[in-house]
Amino acid sequence: MRYVWNWALRMRSDAYRAGERVGHAETDRRLTALKHRPDLVWLNEVSSVCLQQALRDQQQAFAHFFDKRAAEILPRVRG
Repeated sequence: MRYVWNWALRMRSDAYRAGERVGHAETDRRLTALKHRPDLVWLNEVSSVCLQQALRDQQQAFAHFFDKRAAEILPRVRG
């Protein structure tokens, strides 16, 4: 799950800096494509529910950030 969180965070942060917004639906589509990459086949061994929950949690964190309900910093990398 940390891999997916950090991957999505990098993707969404880059989009934010470019003036774009990437929502949950887009991250979910990109996660499906990510799972088909040969070097990341191990993602298929993990329950998709856990991976999608990481994306939902991140969506909520970004929603709080944009609604000013969170600190003035973007969500952070999980370590």
